[in-house]
Amino acid sequence: MTISFTYNRRLKCDFIAWRVLADGEIALDLPDGNCCDMTAAIEIAEKIMPAVRRIVTFVGGQPDTEYRLWKGDWMALDKRSNVQGQAADAASCGRSPAP
Repeated sequence: MTISFTYNRRLKCDFIAWRVLADGEIALDLPDGNCCDMTAAIEIAEKIMPAVRRIVTFVGGQPDTEYRLWKGDWMALDKRSNVQGQAADAASCGRSPAP
């Protein structure tokens, strides 16, 4: 079975779909080898679900990164190794974290 996907300039990646997981929770499905821009993912998710507080990205069907709204700030959690913050966001694309 072939799964189609679309490139999104704002996300800076290919994506398969957005899914509602629960009240305030949304998922972004990405094909293998993709990662998304955190800021763009949050902005798009907030348009889809204004009260979103948790966004989970899945790459190739596996949990990858979770963006969570905590005390008014969004934070990134690497679901593959439970690393928090900027390093986790950069690691999801195989990049080194910014200094």
